[in-house]
Amino acid sequence: KATVSVLNCVQCRATIPHYDPTMTLRIGVLCVQGGFHEHVEMLRKIGCEPVDVRNPCDLEDIQGLVLPGGESTTIGMVARDNNLIEPIRKKIHEDKLPVFGTCAGLIVLSNDVTEQQKGGQALFGGLSTVVARNGFGRQINSFESAVKVGAGLPIAPKGQEIFIRAPIVVEMKSDAVQVCATLTHSFKDKCDPNAKDAPPAENQDVIVGVREGPILALSFHPELTEDACWHSYFKQMVEENVAGRK
Repeated sequence: KATVSVLNCVQCRATIPHYDPTMTLRIGVLCVQGGFHEHVEMLRKIGCEPVDVRNPCDLEDIQGLVLPGGESTTIGMVARDNNLIEPIRKKIHEDKLPVFGTCAGLIVLSNDVTEQQKGGQALFGGLSTVVARNGFGRQINSFESAVKVGAGLPIAPKGQEIFIRAPIVVEMKSDAVQVCATLTHSFKDKCDPNAKDAPPAENQDVIVGVREGPILALSFHPELTEDACWHSYFKQMVEENVAGRK
């Protein structure tokens, strides 16, 4: 991938700027592992200013944060090495910063994850959900499919979404969690039937997108398509959040 050209943090500021309709939103992208480049380009496409987040100082003076797909365990390990775990948790849990996670981003945003590696993994949390890692199977089981958007949401996907070793939301533990996307899928010959929490083989509706307050998370990779509808929805969430801080 090409090197992402983004602004470095020059001065840390503890507050999020007041909303100005003429202001370009500054959205951080966690750039420690995974497909962050595509998110950067998608944010530029919809008129936002992407900010490279590699260190705690980079989290200041941003109005939203994107957690990209990749390998969730590795993302957590590198984030810990870069002293980002607690600062990101603070942004999510205390500052209520809008956050958008895709694939691995959904995993690290969930409060509970099944089939973790021995010893567990670092999670940012924030979503009252239980997520099954690799819920659709292994890399070879990756696929493309249309999704059904939750009722009332201002989102109209133009084509199929991309699922790569994707997680599944298997339980929602709060009424505050809103279903944003579902998928009817056959798991026959896709998943290990002996695996813990393995879904039934027949067609069933599964949850592949959720929102809880300022957190939006998807099982799939909208950044790998040409369709900016999900990023535009997140931009709307950020605008509303910042406007509420006036």
